[in-house]
Amino acid sequence: MKTCPKCNVKILDDTDRCPLCRHALSGPEGGLHSYPDAVRSIRKARMLENMFLFLSVIGGFAMVCVNYLVNPDYWWSLIGILALIYINVVLRYAILGRSGYQAKVYGLVILALLMLEGIDFLTGDRGWALTYVYPSGIMALEVTLLILMLVNRRNWQSYMLPQIMVFLMSLLSFVFYWTGLVTHMTVAFVAMIFTLFSFLGTLILGDQRARNEMKRRFHI
Repeated sequence: MKTCPKCNVKILDDTDRCPLCRHALSGPEGGLHSYPDAVRSIRKARMLENMFLFLSVIGGFAMVCVNYLVNPDYWWSLIGILALIYINVVLRYAILGRSGYQAKVYGLVILALLMLEGIDFLTGDRGWALTYVYPSGIMALEVTLLILMLVNRRNWQSYMLPQIMVFLMSLLSFVFYWTGLVTHMTVAFVAMIFTLFSFLGTLILGDQRARNEMKRRFHI
């Protein structure tokens, strides 16, 4: 017999929740709940998240006001606002979001690259974001994929398609170079070589499982 700690009624049925209030039931001896109250934990996390968002709005507004009063010719406050936006996205998307870990990793890295590109634009558009940060982010993504392969060794071949996508993303640096957005290609070339050989290493060392994955993905 279980007891509902909220309604204080006895439940004879073999169930884990009270039929009246849907609260988690206590054990037959009146001990702890049979499992944690996840709804309450989520509500607390959401409340803290919303409080941080509210404080971020106040902080961003304060930075803009101080910026306007002290140095209106250089809007450094926008850099702080970009950082606050990124932190809030990390809290909502990466920590409390329901997306898979792969989507979270890719999304946060891409968002970080966009934030740094915005900082580059606000600080004079010197091109350091596309020249150095973008290819460095590509290599960071590739390293992340290799770590995930080691951690999830039973299903490592599922990361081959993301490896191809990361390699194609590394080729964008050459597009930036041809369009004049990037003037130095050293880091971009290293990123392209690193992602290419990482994929080839996976394909060769993976042997039959890797080839089967390629056939399944591309029907070749």
